[in-house]
Amino acid sequence: MEQYDYRSRRHPNVFFGPVKRYFGLSIPMLWFNTAVMVGTSWFMFLILLLVLRRQIRLTR
Repeated sequence: MEQYDYRSRRHPNVFFGPVKRYFGLSIPMLWFNTAVMVGTSWFMFLILLLVLRRQIRLTR
């Protein structure tokens, strides 16, 4: 497993880097991971809401 070498300016792996770089933006890893988890949770909640609404509509 590669480890971060403080003497090197490059990061050995995207998973070990302290920031994510997307489309020229540098996003801190903590904020990126938090956004992914919150976004996934809201997406799953929305799907659950739509499925339950459909089931309630079918039983009436």
